[in-house]
Amino acid sequence: MTRSRRTVTPVRSWFQPTCWMRQIVLGTRSSSCMRAPCVVRGHPCFLKSKMDVGYVVTCVVESCSSEMEENICISRLTEFVREKSYPGHSRNMSTELHSISTQCKLLGIERRGREISFRFPLSLLSASGSAIIRALEEQREALCLRSIGLSLTTLQDVMEYLTKRQSSTMATAPSNEPLTDKATEHGISIQIEGMGSNQASCFGTAVGCEMNRDDSSMSLLNETCNSHDESEYYNPHRQSLVRHFAVLFMKRVHCAKRDLRLVVFQILLPVVFLSLALLTDLMSPPKQPALTLDASLYPGYDTQPYSEVMWTVSSKFPDVFDVESSSMSTAFGPYYTPIRAKCDVENCSQPLSAELIPDIRTHTATRYIALALTSAQGKKGTPTSILMHNVSARHSAPQSLNALYNVVNHQLFGQGSMTTARNVPMHVGPFEQKMVSAFRRVIFGIFILLPFTFIPSNTVSFMVRERQSGSRHLQWLAGANVVAFWLSSMLFDFCCYLVTEALAMIIFVIFKRTEFIGDPKTVVASLTLFTVFGISSVPFSYVVSFFFSSPFVAQGVVLIANFVLGFLWVMGEQILGGIKELETFVTRTTHVLRVIPSVSFGEGIFTLSGVELANMMFPERKRPNLFDKLEFVEGKFRGGIGTALIYMSCTLVASLLLLALLEYARIQRVKWFFTRMSCCRRKNKKSSNQDADAPPSASCICHQREANMNIDASVAREEEEVCRNETGRIEDCITLQHITKKYGGTHRPALDDLSLGVHKGEIMALLGLNGAGKTTAVGILAGEVVPTSGSAYINHLSVLRSASRSYVGYCPQKDALIDHLSPGEHLRLYAGLRGATDKYIRKEIPKLLDALGLTSQKNTPAYSLSVGNKRRLSLAVALVGGTTSVLLDEPTAGMDATARRQTCAVVRRLTRAKSVILTTHLLDETEALADRVAFISKGKLRCVGTPQELRTHYTNDSVYTVRVVFADGCGAIDATCDVMKRLRELFRTSSSTEGEECVLEGVVGRTVTLLVQQSLSQICSVASNIREGGLEGLPPVVQVSASQATLEDILLSI
Repeated sequence: MTRSRRTVTPVRSWFQPTCWMRQIVLGTRSSSCMRAPCVVRGHPCFLKSKMDVGYVVTCVVESCSSEMEENICISRLTEFVREKSYPGHSRNMSTELHSISTQCKLLGIERRGREISFRFPLSLLSASGSAIIRALEEQREALCLRSIGLSLTTLQDVMEYLTKRQSSTMATAPSNEPLTDKATEHGISIQIEGMGSNQASCFGTAVGCEMNRDDSSMSLLNETCNSHDESEYYNPHRQSLVRHFAVLFMKRVHCAKRDLRLVVFQILLPVVFLSLALLTDLMSPPKQPALTLDASLYPGYDTQPYSEVMWTVSSKFPDVFDVESSSMSTAFGPYYTPIRAKCDVENCSQPLSAELIPDIRTHTATRYIALALTSAQGKKGTPTSILMHNVSARHSAPQSLNALYNVVNHQLFGQGSMTTARNVPMHVGPFEQKMVSAFRRVIFGIFILLPFTFIPSNTVSFMVRERQSGSRHLQWLAGANVVAFWLSSMLFDFCCYLVTEALAMIIFVIFKRTEFIGDPKTVVASLTLFTVFGISSVPFSYVVSFFFSSPFVAQGVVLIANFVLGFLWVMGEQILGGIKELETFVTRTTHVLRVIPSVSFGEGIFTLSGVELANMMFPERKRPNLFDKLEFVEGKFRGGIGTALIYMSCTLVASLLLLALLEYARIQRVKWFFTRMSCCRRKNKKSSNQDADAPPSASCICHQREANMNIDASVAREEEEVCRNETGRIEDCITLQHITKKYGGTHRPALDDLSLGVHKGEIMALLGLNGAGKTTAVGILAGEVVPTSGSAYINHLSVLRSASRSYVGYCPQKDALIDHLSPGEHLRLYAGLRGATDKYIRKEIPKLLDALGLTSQKNTPAYSLSVGNKRRLSLAVALVGGTTSVLLDEPTAGMDATARRQTCAVVRRLTRAKSVILTTHLLDETEALADRVAFISKGKLRCVGTPQELRTHYTNDSVYTVRVVFADGCGAIDATCDVMKRLRELFRTSSSTEGEECVLEGVVGRTVTLLVQQSLSQICSVASNIREGGLEGLPPVVQVSASQATLEDILLSI
């Protein structure tokens, strides 16, 4: 990005809003905005000078044989710097140091192990500041200094200062006075990390010093975290089955309070479906009214044109109906229009049809009937009447017969004598009503299965969601008892099921479902069937959940499977079983499918629903016991619910055994076994392919030598110390010994022979590019990843053993939170799993929430928290409960700059007695937190040491970046101008030794960046001369700065 900016800056203007402080250095000017207005703007160096922040001088003392000697060296060094920084502080001071300006004074001290940092203003690059640096270099051996480094404080310090300033002046009137920090004007702030009060007392107090005081909650929390009597807060005996059962059960209770899905699937949908099914049963079929079989059957019968009646008589037979001498207009009945057709043959059906067919699609009036009053039928020609009717009208046949009788009555008794034909349904008797009701109950009784198919799907979904989010693994890592975890889940899910079962029974009573509650025997059978289904379906759902990775997919698949098998198959097997060709297939398939609780439950429901109907249809049959086995006889299933109960009981036992296998034998251990076996097979195969008698090739020897030469001395020393004992160094709480991890399908291992140890009270930062292996290393320590070879230990206990779990606090890269738990409930859960006492939970959890800024949202469910607050909650979960080893995988991801700095400060305070491994891509976060840094590249450990040791190692302790910012009137500056030549001459003095050089790194606007290799005192001397403006050939200078290479520069170089 820097190279791109240098390329386009001459022709473009850049405006870049950002929260990343390292991007600000690319700009010529910077502006800081707080709550909309612009607070301050200018060059980064100018901003630092106005905010009383500037340089950090970092010194690393030599390794000592004991911690006491190390503390003495640190104390001597601190006292020496304070004496040189405060004129008049000591009587034995040289004349040169008495002339030190009051503007170049010590602002703060911070210690991290053997590394101690001294904070100075930007005026350190002056004559007085150079005297301090020169004094340190002269006394380097006497003070046991291994290296001395100089670095600029970051713009993050400016942002932090502005944030504090803004919050402290919110209630005051705005002022145009320059921003100054009164606390740093009068003294220094001393922070001694990793030391107790008795060790810190050796530093004394400088004249005019003021110690920074933490707030009360943080101080009390520190006292708790560093307490020597931990039995008051942590009791290992509380990590019992009963304790964990209670904690985990309350977790499910708290989740249920906010889980709308649970309410819908466990209560709402079952009640709705049961009510709809039973309400449908109460609906009586509509009563059919009596029908008058004439033209009034059809709409519009009484309006013109009336329905046409085509009729005829055969001229070959006598006129028995006397149609020739009478009017036939009203003979067929009212609302008919008679139309006579001619018939000169005996059989009039053909002439009658011939009259109807031509206009079959064009006639306007309706036609429902046609009559041949006299006609012949059959071969014998028997005289008869022929009736024709429209098949699209269901009652047209009796209607035509009624019209024939109307003609007969009309001719016999005169006009107006009509026959009224009515179709009246027969009344259903009491027995028939019971039969119909029983049959309907059998049909609708099977629909009771529908609401119970939702319950297992919700159970599976919850377990998959917990595993997908990582919270299940985090609970396991916190030491959750496996038996307690599953028993608490089973009890809670079964209690929820009992609520659904109770609601179902209440609905049965309300709607008088006698097939389920008709007599005591039926009630017992129904309760037994429903209860056994609940007991067996819960662990069966747990086993099924292991085969899904998405909760939505799991819920959908289980719901559809239960519906198809438990509902459709149970109904279909009664029909398919009656087909002789499919009888064998149905019986064998049913025996297999009964292992699914919903299938057995469906058969039991169907059996109970059909008992009442069978008793009514066969009143003389022997009444079967409801608990008899179900048998397939003559294409039908007969018997009781005994078979369903047996299958569901066997499913319960088998599910419990599978759960025990998956947890205690653990799939991860099986993976570990097969991984080791495959690794051995690969080695054996590789060795077998090589000739045992042949000497190693020259290329192999050269490759091995090159690999050995590329191993850094710090890596070799770390490996030797870590692997000297079986479980690592005594003072290490985290140990990795020869860890190798290779994933399938890849040629390069993710980790290659990594050995590393972390002391108690130390923060180790793992740095590397994407894919370097940082997350894999943390995953191995957290139990998420199984190493191909090597060993990992927590508190000298193997990570493959359950005893090491409760010591580990893990903040994964992805928030492993339970969506429906609040921050307070999260911390109570994990504190309880790690054996914290009730006193700790009552007193210290609120303080931890306050320290991380979560007090105002302690009752807010996790799914409603912002991204930054979720990360803080994940960090709190890693710290709560007395963990001794903390694994932080990008803990500040998603936070803004101020929130990151605050979080880093909290982590630093709360992990003083813990071993911490930190992985991050933010180098300023590493410099703020890490005691030691390990660089990993392509799975290999490249170097390890304190940040200053790495800078010294890779920059030879004498390579610094010098930036000079000239005033506006200096004119154009390029690489060949006189100003550049003069700058190079200044840093190439006659006192320079061989190998020292000054290289132009870049020119951006009025800012010149040089890479200078000289002693720190020489650089400070030249920079002070440039800053004071007393040199010829240089235009006026606005700011001069010098700093060593950053960790980012070192990482990129590696």
